[in-house]
Amino acid sequence: MAEILPTPTVGVLLPPDGKDGLRRYALDHLVTYGETSMAGFVYFSRLIDWQGKLRETVAVDMTPDYARGLTEGRLMLTQSVSCEYISEIRFGESISLRVTVPMIRGFRMLGDFTFYRGSGAGEELVAHGTQLWVNADAHGTPSPWPTDMINFSRLLGADVSQATTE
Repeated sequence: MAEILPTPTVGVLLPPDGKDGLRRYALDHLVTYGETSMAGFVYFSRLIDWQGKLRETVAVDMTPDYARGLTEGRLMLTQSVSCEYISEIRFGESISLRVTVPMIRGFRMLGDFTFYRGSGAGEELVAHGTQLWVNADAHGTPSPWPTDMINFSRLLGADVSQATTE
């Protein structure tokens, strides 16, 4: 019997877009003054912070068993990070943070992040990034992905055919 995933309570699940057919988990973020420089632009490092915030929000919101494991010794190690800055982001702007999971291979999962300003037909892509994660035990040894993470990734449209699972 397939596990029933929770309904998002913090973010939202967006329908697949026409580009890659993957669903995205989205979270709105209001840019605060503390995230900007004296000139009013968001510090580049904040976008990496936002990737981490979104990843952790997804875990708590959509994969509660996996999130609980993160407080009990499971590790989600970041193997690599990238972020392409397309347009400056300023104090007071509302940004839609979005993530999808295109694939899981073995113990590794790819997170694909997009950041948009505005909404609907007027939204503008302001940044794009990726992270590669490894699921590991408390000693840092790669470990199989738990069922709720596989099910959530499948819900997004991820290729999980080569995932190492429990």
